[in-house]
Amino acid sequence: MLPNFKDIEIYFGCRRVAGKSDFHQPKDIRKKWFIRYNFLVEGEYQRFKVKGGINKFHSVETRFQEAKLLKDSMEFLLTNGYTPIGNVIQSLEMASSDPAEIVRQMPIIEGLKWAFEKHSPHIAPKTRTDYNGILLNVYKAITELNYSKLTVDGFKKAHLRVVMDHLKEKNNLSNNRYNAYIEYIKGVYKSFMQFDVFDVSPIATFERLKELEAKSFETLTSDERLQVYVHLAKVHPDFLIYFLLIYHTALRPKELVSLQISNYHEDSASFVIEAGETVNLLGETHSKTKTQKRRYVAIPPEAMELLQSMNLKQFPNDYFIFSTGFKPGSLNIDRKRATEIWHREVITKLKINKKMYGVKHLGIDDKLENDTSIDAIQSQAGHTTKEMTKRYSKKLKEVYQKEINKKSKGFLEE
Repeated sequence: MLPNFKDIEIYFGCRRVAGKSDFHQPKDIRKKWFIRYNFLVEGEYQRFKVKGGINKFHSVETRFQEAKLLKDSMEFLLTNGYTPIGNVIQSLEMASSDPAEIVRQMPIIEGLKWAFEKHSPHIAPKTRTDYNGILLNVYKAITELNYSKLTVDGFKKAHLRVVMDHLKEKNNLSNNRYNAYIEYIKGVYKSFMQFDVFDVSPIATFERLKELEAKSFETLTSDERLQVYVHLAKVHPDFLIYFLLIYHTALRPKELVSLQISNYHEDSASFVIEAGETVNLLGETHSKTKTQKRRYVAIPPEAMELLQSMNLKQFPNDYFIFSTGFKPGSLNIDRKRATEIWHREVITKLKINKKMYGVKHLGIDDKLENDTSIDAIQSQAGHTTKEMTKRYSKKLKEVYQKEINKKSKGFLEE
């Protein structure tokens, strides 16, 4: 009898990964990595691929470790009866007078796959990738706990609690990550509700764990600021302008690579993004900003000088401010290009192991120290609440303390 699957391997591009010896060129991480295997369908092997979120890692070594974990998880699931095809589910639905009851009687893993197939068209590609990675871990935990024979209807909140406790201990999940798993699973259960499998979700009241106060990204010290500035000015001055604009404007990297010259208003020293403005990125449409209203972003004097040095007036209005090579151009680039440059030039060459996004936090801290109000920073950063702005600052309590000390009067002072 033929085995259900064979030849499960890690690939990048068209090349199979045999071991660490394959990692000899940094360009390897620019190719899409995936797990490939052959699965038996109606007497013949068909090829399947799984990415599971591994391509979001920008270090070859880290991606290799994540790919190995994904390969092991897939091999475990396939060995224990997991099937990558959904046409069996579809045929069951067509043959049943009560499709919802058919779903309720499915084994829980098959049911979650069905629900995710219904849910996935409504979510962004990156989110879909995150869902895949999380659900594979959930499937594996269900199998390890011998819950895989439970039906969708028989899988209760208590079972999910055991599954989550198992994942938390085995995968060393933080409370924040644990809660993220719960939100993703609840998202899948929305499909059960939409298709009348349940009137009330059995996990709707699943308890979240208390999260630690969000930590701001570690920011650059004074010495590190100088090192980064001097190095980038020498090796990639165009990228330096992009980096400094994040610091000055508090724009998100994704927003910054989406800005076109039409958004740049030199006379008012601001970027203006209209409500509903979109951009095409890698064949998919994305909003230029998270907010649903017209967005005004002030451009401080140093940032204005940087933009003026780019001579943007000589380019068409529909050109992106930062295109290929972080110069003005007609192509919208993936924000990951910036992360890759930062990792290569700052983390690897300068040995400064801090994230590029920390410069946004640094800019907010510096503005607070210069007596900029929380309201002004909230507007600039596009935050929906002041609490979100406060979470970005490492120095807010220090600034408040200085303000209290400065403005406090003596007991007998009038």
